Amino acid sequence: MNKLAYLSLVFSAISLVIAISLYIKVKNLKKIANFETINAQRINIVEPDGRKRLLIFGSAHMPGPVIEGHEYSSKLRGGGGGNAAGMIFLNDDENEMGGVLWAGKKIGDNYLQEFYFSIDPYLQNELVSFYVSDQNGKREVRFTLFDRPFDPDGFKNLINSYDQYIKVKEKEPEKAKEIMQHVNNYIKKFVANGTWEPQRFVLVKRQDGYAGIKLYDKGGRLKVEVCVDSSGTPSVEFYNERGKVVKEIRG
Repeated sequence: MNKLAYLSLVFSAISLVIAISLYIKVKNLKKIANFETINAQRINIVEPDGRKRLLIFGSAHMPGPVIEGHEYSSKLRGGGGGNAAGMIFLNDDENEMGGVLWAGKKIGDNYLQEFYFSIDPYLQNELVSFYVSDQNGKREVRFTLFDRPFDPDGFKNLINSYDQYIKVKEKEPEKAKEIMQHVNNYIKKFVANGTWEPQRFVLVKRQDGYAGIKLYDKGGRLKVEVCVDSSGTPSVEFYNERGKVVKEIRG
């Protein structure tokens, strides 16, 4: 064996020993890291197999609806005008099941601050929501319950259709029109039965002193309002199908 080959063999052996030592050391390290501060624009909390369970994000990285691990366009999410930071909760199948969004800023002498929390039923839009807003000192707190149709496959197709519409609406207006016709036909199927996403119960408190409960029928029409108005007067109002007050009881 010549000298060069011998040195090569020695260095290879040394490298192998170092590599094995490092592997053993890294393997035995605790899987816990401690930091004082972490700056990140988005964090995905995942299961050991890589499935996402929680998305934490700044406004520049707000995801759209998440279905079976696929993130659709953020333009499909309206919270904070599409400029909200927040958290999205996902189930075992990486389907969205609720979340929290917050946004707020000052423009000139005006400002708007919003906080929105929602809980979703299986593969559907929110069933329960809690909303707080403060716009130039006009504050409102709103708790809402919705009706949602049970049609998981239909909801997936609806989100897909909206996503395709966003992609083609500028360059292919005719195709976009066709997609929206499909969406409207789908929604009409539920509207005919009075089951397309109507709000059924709303609890509202405003800065002007108003506090009330509003009850809606399955078509989303206001039927009863129980409240204390800004002057402190209690009342109960009953509405007809056209939204007109047909009976009123005032304290």
